Amino acid sequence: LLFVSAARRASASSICAVIPYYGYGRITEQGTMHNCLTGADVAEMLQAAGVNSVISIDLYKEQLQGFYMPQVTVDSIPVMHLLAAYMMETEKLDTPVVVAANAHNVYRAKSFRESLDKLSCPNTYMGMAIEVDHSHVLNVDKKNGNVIDSNEREADANSFSTEYATVENTHEIVGDIKDKDAIIIDNYSLTGDTLCRVAKTLKEEGAKRIFVVVTHGLFDEKAVHQLEKAPIDRIISTNTVPASEAEKVRFLLSIC
Repeated sequence: LLFVSAARRASASSICAVIPYYGYGRITEQGTMHNCLTGADVAEMLQAAGVNSVISIDLYKEQLQGFYMPQVTVDSIPVMHLLAAYMMETEKLDTPVVVAANAHNVYRAKSFRESLDKLSCPNTYMGMAIEVDHSHVLNVDKKNGNVIDSNEREADANSFSTEYATVENTHEIVGDIKDKDAIIIDNYSLTGDTLCRVAKTLKEEGAKRIFVVVTHGLFDEKAVHQLEKAPIDRIISTNTVPASEAEKVRFLLSIC
């Protein structure tokens, strides 16, 4: 924002913000917890600073483009075809199944599979990992610590506190994965939780080899420890984010 402001004060006729990884772009709806719309807020700040156009790599959600005024152009550059070509050059795939890590990545997985088909990769299939949410909210009485039933909740909201009891989520795989190479597609990964859970499920379903393809490899320290233990043969990512912690899993990570 400061660079944009400086350019505007220097009488720049047009300003294009090139943002390889669009931070804070995940939250585009309030939901039940009334979260701040970070996608909309960042868009508003960039426009207020004077940006005329924005270029980013594979936005988490394409609806982010709708937070900008019509006079501000927003381009999201797809990369699945590039990652597919890189994988074809460096791996000999055996009946690969392209698996979307979650519902948000179905169209990315579809694009990746279509790219493999165009590159003459034989017998490509499509799959999807469906996350089963086991998290639940508890209303706890502040006086004695007892759980207050939702149907018997006291009128005074100050009498109870809300706690979040989360049981580890699991995944179910749609599609036949047995004795096939699995390629997990995701937009980004920070902690590696989703990737590790999906990989574990795929291995239990009989996957021969497991690859991970992510656009933005954020990978914090927690991800490094988890990915080293996960049944993942290789991770392929772009270099939109500096490797930093990912350097520690270099034996897994390929930057294309």
